[in-house]
Amino acid sequence: MLFRSYSIGRYEEEATVRGPHNTLKDTTTIVATEGVANVTWTTPKFVATNATYTITIHPHKGYNVTYVVDFGAGKSNTMQKTRLDNDLPSSYVYNSSGSYNISLYAINMISFQIKACYVTVQDIVLGLSFYEPIRPVPLGNDTKVTWMLRQGNGVNISIDFGDGDFFHNGSFDITYLFAAMNSHKYAAIGEYTVAINVSNCVSNASIEEIAIVELPLNGVTCNVIHANRDIEVNETVTVEITVQQGTNPEFYIDFGDGSATTTRELSVKHLYSYYAFFNVSISAYNNVSRENASQEIQVHKPVKPLIGFNVTCLHTNFTDNTPCMLNITEGTDFKCTWNWADGKSSETHFVD
Repeated sequence: MLFRSYSIGRYEEEATVRGPHNTLKDTTTIVATEGVANVTWTTPKFVATNATYTITIHPHKGYNVTYVVDFGAGKSNTMQKTRLDNDLPSSYVYNSSGSYNISLYAINMISFQIKACYVTVQDIVLGLSFYEPIRPVPLGNDTKVTWMLRQGNGVNISIDFGDGDFFHNGSFDITYLFAAMNSHKYAAIGEYTVAINVSNCVSNASIEEIAIVELPLNGVTCNVIHANRDIEVNETVTVEITVQQGTNPEFYIDFGDGSATTTRELSVKHLYSYYAFFNVSISAYNNVSRENASQEIQVHKPVKPLIGFNVTCLHTNFTDNTPCMLNITEGTDFKCTWNWADGKSSETHFVD
């Protein structure tokens, strides 16, 4: 028996056997190759629906190797390499979510190796949104967080209420539309950022909204203040507002003369351009309550002091009325009492 080592290739060998009476010859073809060994590959465990999934076969021993990749969805790829000196990728797009078994067959003339794994195909997270804005609530009431999600497989939900409390839930699939309402009671007034995060192994989505917790308003009053006893036209008055309880109040002030303002100040100045009775009304409100208050005031016509007062009477006879003229340099809205020195008197009124 003879032994010989061959390099990779194809060889035609001939053997001759001589005997005393005859000679026999025989020929044969010998193919020398290298067996498949040390096959390794990289296979991601997750992929999104309708995204390209790629496995990668790494260089290994073996000559003239055929690779068959079965992606487990009725689809396989076949490739052939004389030598695998570089990474060899093979790709497929899954159109439906689920778990799929993947097999790799590496085969040549003298040996083979089989590798197997599985992949989870997930729908990405889509359509995460708040169903409506988070409504402000009085302290002590539950805050309602309503939200919805339209798509996702194996999703995990995390809600951060912004005060150190969290809500977690998972893992489940969204078939068409998922709607939820989460209630939370805050221990103190304030503004809190509510953050909702929904994730699976192939995607992630987040939304944020502000939750407001306030004290309702109570004991709202208003008082119109003026330095003098009477308020006259074009004199400045001060509207002072008091609030016994409540957070973040805002005030709508109707001055009663066709003008109004919105403010957060507790003291507001105003002047009136004409005289009349005016109803000053206050509407105080925050995000969870509203209270009203009002006060009626009278604005007087300006009265100028009398300056340059003198009386002139003309001479007359006994039977005629005596004409008298009152001259005033400056002054408005006055009453004059005439004492005629004969035991009689009369009054005249002047209104500007």
